[in-house]
Amino acid sequence: MVTTRRPELAQKLGWLRSHGMTTLTLDRHKGHAFGYDVVALGYNYRMSELNAALGLVQLAHVRRRNAQRGDIVASYRERLAGIPRLGIPFALPRGEPAYHLMPVLLPDDLRRHDVMTAMREAGVQTSIHYRPVDTFTAYVEAGFGPSAQVPLSHEIGNRVLTLPLYPSMEPRHVELVCRALDAAVRAAQPAAVADGT
Repeated sequence: MVTTRRPELAQKLGWLRSHGMTTLTLDRHKGHAFGYDVVALGYNYRMSELNAALGLVQLAHVRRRNAQRGDIVASYRERLAGIPRLGIPFALPRGEPAYHLMPVLLPDDLRRHDVMTAMREAGVQTSIHYRPVDTFTAYVEAGFGPSAQVPLSHEIGNRVLTLPLYPSMEPRHVELVCRALDAAVRAAQPAAVADGT
């Protein structure tokens, strides 16, 4: 879903969601238009009525679930502060956060793969959000990366680790994740040793 206060952008997005067409079949059926034009290379991003109905119901829960996520993030931040050399991004958010993800920055001398493996062995799923765009195969093969002009993006991209975060997490789950992360960080070999350099 995309929202905007700019009418010209809303119109363009409306075209792009439906093959770049200026009017939809429903518009023509209701007599709002006789024909259509294709003004851009668009896609078929129209959602079904069933998905729209589910989305409307879910919107009623957004504020409560975001508040729940916010409480969980606060618990994470409090507990993670005790793990040496671990970075916790977005501690001072601008605006009202949605608390979509719980990223941490691992110490720069540790191998992320080792930490993730240890966490998995402890029963905790972790993920990586978000890799720098210029490291994805499609962009590399198109000649757009990796770029030496964004070294900080690459540094952060190599260190970021996403911890579990969902509205029904309980304090014991946060504690389990944090204990596993603490143990994994303490046990991980420095990157130079692990790489044989």
